[in-house]
Amino acid sequence: MRRQRRANALSVASYVSALSDKTRRRILRLLAFGELTQADIVRHFAMSQPAIVKHLRVLKRAGLIRERRSGRWCYYRLDHDAAKAAYEQMRREWETILALRLESLKRHVETPEEDEKR
Repeated sequence: MRRQRRANALSVASYVSALSDKTRRRILRLLAFGELTQADIVRHFAMSQPAIVKHLRVLKRAGLIRERRSGRWCYYRLDHDAAKAAYEQMRREWETILALRLESLKRHVETPEEDEKR
């Protein structure tokens, strides 16, 4: 159980890290419409091809996109199942955090302060 929680925390961290950059989020939005070559993706940005490749590598390492090679072309596509799983994991993490905060707030509100006891 502890290993599973740690693995989930690591994957959530990799998703958050991958999604923290607006360029990577834009790449994911492009790939949501279908498979694109590296060159197709580069055309949408005012940055160099090596810079885009670095962003693609981060997204690939996080498991959010898949790569397919055909001849000299490299095609990328959104891994919809992985993106959905990432969303669900992050949602569960936030639900846990919010539940803990709400419980803390509830205890604070329901616990009489010392001034009120007098």
